[in-house]
Amino acid sequence: MENSSGNRKGIWIGLGVLIVVILVVIGVSSAKNSNNATGPIKIGSILPLSGDAASYGEPIQQAIDLAVSQLNAQGGINGRQVVMDYEDGKCDGPTASLAAQKLISVDKVQIIIGGACSGETLAAAPIAERNKVLLISPASSAPAITNAGDYIFRTIPSDLAAGQKIADMMSASGAKKVAIISEQTDYAQGVRGAFVPDAKADGMQVVYDDSFPTDTPDFKAFAQQIIQSHPDAVFINPQTGASGARIAKAVRDEGSTAQFFAYFITGDDFVKSGPSVNGTIMLDYSSIANKGLGSQFMSDFQTKYNKAPGYPVFATLGYDTANIIFQAIKNVGYNGTKVKDYLYTMPAYSGITGNITFDKNGDPLGNNLFIEEQVQNQALVPYSK
Repeated sequence: MENSSGNRKGIWIGLGVLIVVILVVIGVSSAKNSNNATGPIKIGSILPLSGDAASYGEPIQQAIDLAVSQLNAQGGINGRQVVMDYEDGKCDGPTASLAAQKLISVDKVQIIIGGACSGETLAAAPIAERNKVLLISPASSAPAITNAGDYIFRTIPSDLAAGQKIADMMSASGAKKVAIISEQTDYAQGVRGAFVPDAKADGMQVVYDDSFPTDTPDFKAFAQQIIQSHPDAVFINPQTGASGARIAKAVRDEGSTAQFFAYFITGDDFVKSGPSVNGTIMLDYSSIANKGLGSQFMSDFQTKYNKAPGYPVFATLGYDTANIIFQAIKNVGYNGTKVKDYLYTMPAYSGITGNITFDKNGDPLGNNLFIEEQVQNQALVPYSK
């Protein structure tokens, strides 16, 4: 009995050692394929791919995929193909946090492109920072992202300048009493925080300033309160164009003739939503600074997807962001810390949206190009004062 028991014990110990060895080999092989000189390079991405904010995520994803397909057709990076691992952040902080944990802990990515919504990026940032994973957003513009971490970058400028610009546009239009209605998201509240003091500094009276929860189904009560404040102009400040369109309709349905202003919601979900948005004065970023590169990108996008991007600026920023990351990996390898260090000191990247570099906070320099437009007959035209 003792010999039989001892033999069985020895067998189990041997099996245990064998299993550990196999797991170590698999782990080393996986790490080698992910981070060294063999196998595909997997890059993570967190974008809103469902709900109203999918109108932002879709053109970014399509632009990234276009950049990846072009890169891989040319041999990839040092002979390695690039593959994207997308997670739906749903424009929601908790969801984006789980997505970041999955990409980092399970998929072992060193770089994440995203989020699009500022709440996604701010939720994912501490996880990326803690794990020394490079996180770069093509669309998150909340001022708080400036101080989100050493590994956190973005290619879209902060909203601080946008708040002042909107206030200046309102003042130039002759408005004396202004209203602002904002969504309860990091992005919209960042814009609001920049706008309100600048509006007051421009000599305007802010007669209405309220915020609404995401997924508010009916804006009638908000519209009635706006009308009761008798504004000359209303700044519609939601997270998505779809919400902005519902606000505009509710305010017009209640009889207001105030001038509408909006920022960044220049997609079809707002512009083509109906007659209520007609005449809205819009502030946006130019989607194209380099006309040659921009024209080629739009042609390539049309060929691949048989349509133009819904939000051109998000598409071009997504494309530039992907190519900046590819350039970084070519120069320093697939490693979050090395790519982070490279981005802080890289020469200007000549992209569609400008000649991009990054400051000490990971904010972009070289692509701060505001444009003013107006909605006329379900289309955007240059705004003339």
